[in-house]
Amino acid sequence: MSVHMVDISGKPDSHREAIATGFIKLKKSTIQLIREGMVEKGNVLDTSSIAAILGVKKTVELLPLTHNIPISNVKVDFVIEEEGVRVYVYVKTTAKTRC
Repeated sequence: MSVHMVDISGKPDSHREAIATGFIKLKKSTIQLIREGMVEKGNVLDTSSIAAILGVKKTVELLPLTHNIPISNVKVDFVIEEEGVRVYVYVKTTAKTRC
């Protein structure tokens, strides 16, 4: 079987939602700086939110054989925990997809 992009031209549009999560382990002193808004470079959570949105938008460039689908919404949430920051990225689309 050869590698190829699946033809989805005959598929109807469908609504899709995805959630990705990750944990960034940090030093306690770094967590405290984030909580206090005292990181020298500025608001790292706002910057990370922008980076997450850009990552969603560039998925088609990073994963071969994926279709470029319109993203209708991206939401990024952060939960500061004792040992680091937990990140949640929620993505929605309505488009032709494989499944």
